[in-house]
Amino acid sequence: MLIRFGVANFKSFSSEQVLDLQADERFAEGLDANACLSAAPREPRILKAAALFGPNASGKTNLLKAMRILQRMVLREPMPDGREAMAALEPFAFVERPFEEPTSFELEVQTAGARYAYSLSVQNGLVSRESLRKKEPLGRWRQVFVRRSVKPLRTEDERKRFLDGTRDVLYEYRYGGQFPGPKKTWEALTPPDATFLGTASLFAARTLMPLFAWFKNHLVVLDDPASWQAFRAIERLASDPDLRTAAVDVLKSADPSVSDIEVEKLWVPGGGLPADPFSGRCVVRGEPHEGFQIRLLHQTSGGVRTLPFSEESAGTRRMLHLAVVLIENRKGDVTLFVDEPEASLHPVAVEQIVESFEDRTAAPGGSQLIMATHCESLLRTDERHRDSPL
Repeated sequence: MLIRFGVANFKSFSSEQVLDLQADERFAEGLDANACLSAAPREPRILKAAALFGPNASGKTNLLKAMRILQRMVLREPMPDGREAMAALEPFAFVERPFEEPTSFELEVQTAGARYAYSLSVQNGLVSRESLRKKEPLGRWRQVFVRRSVKPLRTEDERKRFLDGTRDVLYEYRYGGQFPGPKKTWEALTPPDATFLGTASLFAARTLMPLFAWFKNHLVVLDDPASWQAFRAIERLASDPDLRTAAVDVLKSADPSVSDIEVEKLWVPGGGLPADPFSGRCVVRGEPHEGFQIRLLHQTSGGVRTLPFSEESAGTRRMLHLAVVLIENRKGDVTLFVDEPEASLHPVAVEQIVESFEDRTAAPGGSQLIMATHCESLLRTDERHRDSPL
């Protein structure tokens, strides 16, 4: 579960902005529904659902984008346009020399029975500092590693010199006492534009694997409906009949006439379109590969009818995107970030999504929902606890 996330010098954020999901125990009423116990005794409970509510251009979406790009950097996942995520970082724009200060991320999560505190600072597309601490339930915080640039790139000119080979970047590493493995080899395999956490985990650094696995398997950021994650959701629907059946039940909240989902595999030649299941055809760029075409079956007075998926209502298409993640939420520990779930959805459907995370029977593994929203129906303070979503 996510406990705390902070970011500084990123897009519209100049100073550090922090999302803290630790419950305020002074207001205990209602926390049984919207909080999970911490793995550490005497630590505050952790919220299951939270909402970022504010006017346009207040930075809600940028907080989601910050989490998504941190995930990309750890997993070495490229941006949709093919650039490396670290090179695509956008520091706070409204200063004369934005690249002279690092963009910094701070993250604390609870996973695999322990707490991890990870920090990453990036300047001019390269790591300037990276560190990880770990805390066992009955123990104290212990340093796992610290990576620091001895000669950071502080200007755009220095970055150009690095890229043309006339300027080097050196790092020093420090380790805690419980970090076995070939650390010098992992250091040598980690380039300046990659995280040590991600690189060493790919080479079987067992101490780092729980946090790496959280980024890979337990964090989902839906900041763009036409995303690779949307493609993967449709791919799972194609291979799992039980998942399709469960997705139909979720879709009925948006369209009660939906009776089934058909997902047809297609062979797509190279050079396809970006992944976009909402157009009804889900393909990706690159070499020839499999794609998918989606159809929903509707039970009508005249029998079962189908429509091209592109002609389904925007709310139905949006709900299908969310359905797979909502269903998997019920199976395990997932932290889900969603940008404006109310887009094309009725407010009642949005409230049902929130309630699925609050219900302890629907989220036994400690799943979380964090959403950027304008949905005012979630602000009913007469019915919701202070640490309910909002």
